[in-house]
Amino acid sequence: MTEEELNEIWELLESTAYATTKAYGSQSLSKLNSKLAVLRGDIPGYTAGKLSEAISCASQASGQVRNKEHWISQMHGAWYVFKSDIESNQEYPGK
Repeated sequence: MTEEELNEIWELLESTAYATTKAYGSQSLSKLNSKLAVLRGDIPGYTAGKLSEAISCASQASGQVRNKEHWISQMHGAWYVFKSDIESNQEYPGK
């Protein structure tokens, strides 16, 4: 996985999490879920699970919600683990 691909996923996560309405965030959320579906076959389950967790937290943060900062913080934590795992393992596609 290239740095560009990682950056694209991160931008989609942020776009979803910081969307002012759930509807506004739905397009980037849909793209994220599509990317996750493609990646699931190429990366270990734990790594895919961390990306799934980051996506779920971004979705929870989307719109006008209580505890928005909590969900964003959780998204950051899951993303950090996902990205670290991808960057440290040379077996994944695009590396």
